[in-house]
Amino acid sequence: MNTCGSRPVRALRWACIAACAVWGCKAIDGFLGDEGGEPAEPTPGQPRTIRPVGANVGAAGSAMASAGGAGSGGGDGGGGAAGSGIGGSSMERPPGPVLTPAQAGRVDNLNTRQCNDNSCRAQGGTCTGDTCIIDCDNRSTNCNVEDVACPDGANCIVNCLDEDTCTALIVCPANGDCTVNCTEVGTCTAEIDCGASVNCEVNCDAEDSCINAFNVEAASAALTVNCNDDRSCQGQAVNCGDAGCLVTCLGEDACAMDMNLRGEVAKIDCNGTRSCSNGVDCSGDRQGCEINCRGADSCLQTVSCGQEARSTACAVSCLGIRSCPSGISCLGDRCDLACDNEGCNGNVACQRGTGECNIGCDDGTCNSQVTCEAEAACSVTCDGNLSCPGQVECNSNTADCRVVCSGDVACDQVVCSAQAGACDIDCLGDDACLGGVECDANARRGDCSLNLE
Repeated sequence: MNTCGSRPVRALRWACIAACAVWGCKAIDGFLGDEGGEPAEPTPGQPRTIRPVGANVGAAGSAMASAGGAGSGGGDGGGGAAGSGIGGSSMERPPGPVLTPAQAGRVDNLNTRQCNDNSCRAQGGTCTGDTCIIDCDNRSTNCNVEDVACPDGANCIVNCLDEDTCTALIVCPANGDCTVNCTEVGTCTAEIDCGASVNCEVNCDAEDSCINAFNVEAASAALTVNCNDDRSCQGQAVNCGDAGCLVTCLGEDACAMDMNLRGEVAKIDCNGTRSCSNGVDCSGDRQGCEINCRGADSCLQTVSCGQEARSTACAVSCLGIRSCPSGISCLGDRCDLACDNEGCNGNVACQRGTGECNIGCDDGTCNSQVTCEAEAACSVTCDGNLSCPGQVECNSNTADCRVVCSGDVACDQVVCSAQAGACDIDCLGDDACLGGVECDANARRGDCSLNLE
């Protein structure tokens, strides 16, 4: 048994911190959208409010510090700044700009829109106000044989009413909003081009809808994709646009296609069993990106942020059973990574060049190497029993490194480097840090000298 964890004063002090760390890991899902607690079931088709990155991190709370703030979509919300940090530590988030609040998958369309009867009718539609409504059934030439080109300057709604309809390319209108409803089995099996629209929403509501050659290109549009039934969204790729996106994967085996998130703000909820079984990456966001792997076996390949372009603020939560078996990789200004329920069997890493890094591992998670590389503050909390059984490496170029191994048999060897700050290591659980601790820092705290090999 590790005797350092039995010191009465320190044990009482760190028991409180460990409890905070547990609660913080559960609350990471509130980083950009929900308000903590158990994950809320998303409402299909409803865009989520995305929280901007707050300027500071408070002194109390979890190692899995959420980038605080609050606001609503369309620019009418106020930006907040309440985040959380490690209670009792000297680590605080470096000052940064308070960003304008934004909403995932939706922006205000300030363009004047008007539906032209002749242009709409030529596509098999009917004008209702400023919207061209195109109904596609099994008798339609448009949608099935010929491509659909929604009239520019108007909103457009395409309804796929019969099975195996909407099998041709759908081009959404320039300067308008576009909605495509794939409500029957086998609908929407070709590309949907939203590139010139302001807002684009694709609803894949039936089994085996949005499959085969289904592909979404958003370009400059704000994109919402709802994969609401089993085996929906098993096409080529969803490519978010400059305005960001919201992708919801509710069905079993839904979203079995590459998910390329980017833009202003981006969020994906992988709630169904084996949903998001292909690649999920968020790159080049400007205000934040959130990846939630809540379903069992939901995110089977490595979940990444910054693979194509550096992320601004990335939060990845692998909370479903075996949800992220291939691990997590993040490169960004700030990375918050959380693993629970036997998730994250692969490496969990903040890559070199990351600004601030926070990693939290609960029971039986983070079973390979855990690496926290950061220019600023670095924190790793292995508060679950049998968590982080491999090497835990924590490196900071300009600030403190903080590692808490509070679970029983948590962490094997801990290696810490903080030349301009402190290495603060605490091995609180029974048989924690059995491989020993190595610290190379300006200041050494806690169990930096522990060697139980």
